Order: sequence, then structure tokens, then C-alpha cells
Amino acid sequence: MTLSELESRIAALEAKVEKLGAAVGPPVGAGAVDGKPPAGRDKWWERIHGTFENDDAFKEAMRLGREIGRGKAVPSKRRTKAKRKPK
Repeated sequence: MTLSELESRIAALEAKVEKLGAAVGPPVGAGAVDGKPPAGRDKWWERIHGTFENDDAFKEAMRLGREIGRGKAVPSKRRTKAKRKPK
């Protein structure tokens, strides 16, 4: 790949990153005063509300999180010791 091809690809990527940044908006907390969002800015949870509505993986993650919180978590396979045969 020539130098001019690389420069053109970098320029295209920079333009895409700038476009994505404009679509997403400033980082959470940017411009916040005393933990309050700047005037006219929506709250992040209002933008993502309903995103995981029918997501089975998310439901499973929440179920496991509740079990961990209640002390009923299933131990990880990596942390369990192999069962030894009785002698």
C-alpha cells in the first residue's frame, strides 16, 4: 500500500470517527456541574431504555447478578476443584 493510499484511508477513518462522535454526543458527565447534566441534555438511561427488552443473554446476566447479590451464585468452573475418587 502506498503512502498516498494510507493517507486517504486515514482521512476516511478520521471522518467516520468524527461522524460517530457527533452522533453519540459528548461523554457522560462532560460539562456536568455538581453531578447534574448540562441544560438541554437528555439522560443516558432515557436513551437506552428498552434496549435489552427481549434479550435472553441480558435476562440471564441479571438473574446471575441477583444470585450473586443473594449469596447463591453458582461457582465458576475454573474455581471448582476436581472431585477425587474415594480410596
